[in-house]
Formats: sequence, structure tokens, C-alpha cells
Amino acid sequence: MLPKNLDALFLDFDGVVVESANIKTQAFYELYLPYGTEVADNAKNYHLQYQGVNRYKKFEEIHKLFLNRACLEDEKEKLSTKFSEIVFEKIIEAPLVEGVLGFLREMQKQVIPIFLLSATPHEELLGICKERKILSYFKGAYGAPYEKSAMGKKIISDYHFNKESIIFIGDSLSDFKAASTIDITFVGRVPDGEENPFDSSIKTITNFLELIQ
Repeated sequence: MLPKNLDALFLDFDGVVVESANIKTQAFYELYLPYGTEVADNAKNYHLQYQGVNRYKKFEEIHKLFLNRACLEDEKEKLSTKFSEIVFEKIIEAPLVEGVLGFLREMQKQVIPIFLLSATPHEELLGICKERKILSYFKGAYGAPYEKSAMGKKIISDYHFNKESIIFIGDSLSDFKAASTIDITFVGRVPDGEENPFDSSIKTITNFLELIQ
């Protein structure tokens, strides 16, 4: 599935490197539970619909749609801090996606640079990677407020990469849209037994063993 002359790889983080997608889904439910179970369910479902979008934008939309009011800046910061408290330790302890560590080592051995493009807040993303001792596998790691598509284009420009020799591996439609905006090949990661959100024309993997065998 991977071409022989890769310039670089772009990876999403949650659900691609770490099995943390469900952790964040539950966190959205917990975060909005003080407003009632209906709002909490709506918040969880909104998050599922827009995975890969940064949490600050989700807070704005969830408040507008389900609480009928704006989410002010100080409230967004408080929600983000609480969200981080809920998920940080769980993500530190969550399993890596099967085969991803071997894949990262193989790419490092082949001197193929890998960049993380995540909707997780930037400093939080770096902190998680440091705690998990995987930061050294990445040429760069970029979280919110960096936009995936804008950062991807900047990386390509800065390193003079050939767009046709880059693959973006993600697990959400927002990742696919980012790859399309950058104009690079996309591979979807769909965990075994879960519904495939992607069009049948899009190549998918269940884990990274499929890429290193």
C-alpha cells in the first residue's frame, strides 16, 4: 500500500497512533453531563460527527446548538482544561494502535520523516508524546491551533516535498478533507469491527501490521 519512494508521512494522533478516540468521546459526554443527559448525548454525538476538529470549535458549536448560547473565551479555556484533566492520564495508559511502534521504527530506519497533525492542543500533544516516549519518532508534531491542512502545506513547502510522495493516515472524515485540501493521498484507519466512515474508493487499514508485512 505504501509507495517505495515516500518523501514523508502525515499521521493523525487519536485513533491512529493511540487507541484514544473512545476516551475523548466519553470525555465529551462527561464534560456536558452537568447540563443533563440529553445535552451530554448531543455533545458526544456532535464530537463523533466531527472527529478531527479542534475542541474549541466543538465547544462553540455545542453551546450554540444545544445550550442556545455562546461559549465565551474564558469558558472555552475552562472546558478545555477540564477535558485535559479527564483524558490525559487515560491516554497515557491507553494502548498504541497495533503495529504502530514497529511501523514508526521501520520508517525511522528508512529515514522517512513522519509528522503528526492533530486537533489536540499543541502543548498537550507534545506532553502526551513525551510521556509515552514516542516524540523522537516524529520530525514534527503539530496540534491546535495549527490547522492540519495549512500545516501540511507549510511542511511540504518548507521541506520541498513532492505531494505525490506523501501519504496522510487518519481516522476521520476531517482528516480525509485535510488530505484532499493539501492534495495528497489519504489512507483511512478503521478499527476492526467498527463502521467504515469512508467511501469505498478510499484505501483503509485496521492496524499498522498491514503496512510493515
